Amino acid sequence: MKKTVIFATMISLMFGISAYAEGNTSASAWSAGPGPTGTSVSQDLSAVCEQYKEIVLQENASDGSIGYKLFYLDDDDIPEMTVNKFGYWLKIVSSNGTGAFYIVQVDGDPILGYGTHGRDYICYERSGRIDTGANVGASTMYVPEYLYYDKATGTFVFSSYGESISGNYTELCLDDLSAKEMYRDLDLIAKGKQPMGKGGV
Repeated sequence: MKKTVIFATMISLMFGISAYAEGNTSASAWSAGPGPTGTSVSQDLSAVCEQYKEIVLQENASDGSIGYKLFYLDDDDIPEMTVNKFGYWLKIVSSNGTGAFYIVQVDGDPILGYGTHGRDYICYERSGRIDTGANVGASTMYVPEYLYYDKATGTFVFSSYGESISGNYTELCLDDLSAKEMYRDLDLIAKGKQPMGKGGV
C-alpha cells in the first residue's frame, strides 16, 4: 500500500496529474472516428494505455523535451505512439495488447533519424507504412522513401517505392503533445473518456 501511495505521489509531482481536468465527455472506450472503411474505432484500450504511460514516464525521465502523439499505423484498433526528439530522432511504439514495444528497423535500431535537412515522417491512417524522404544534399530535390511495417516481426522494412495513396494522414513530428498532455490523455482513454489533445485542460 505504501509503495502505491509513494508512486502515485511521485507521478503527481512529475506531471502535475492532479491538476489536469478530466472533462465531461464520456465514452465506453476511445473512439478515433471513422477509418478508411467508414467504421468507428471503439474498444477497451486500458491495458495498452498503461503500457504506454510507463514508456512516457521512462522517456520523460531521460529527456523532458520529448514529444508524443497517437496515430494508427496498421489495420488493428490499437494506436501507435510517437516518441519524438524533434530535429534529432523519432521512435514508434506499438502494442500487441499484452506488451508495448519499439518498432525497430531491420538492424534492430528503433531510432528513425532526421538526417538530411528536410526529412519528415507522414503516416496515412492504417496504411501499414510511414512515408518519409529528404532533400538531397543542399539541393531542393526531394527523394521519397517508405518504411513498411512488418507486423509479424515488429520491424520496419525500407523501400524506395510506394504506391500513391490518399486519405487521412498524420504528420508524426509536428504538434506533439508534451509528456504531461500525453500521460493525461492516456489516463483518460484508459478510463473510457475522450482524450483532450494538445493544450486540452
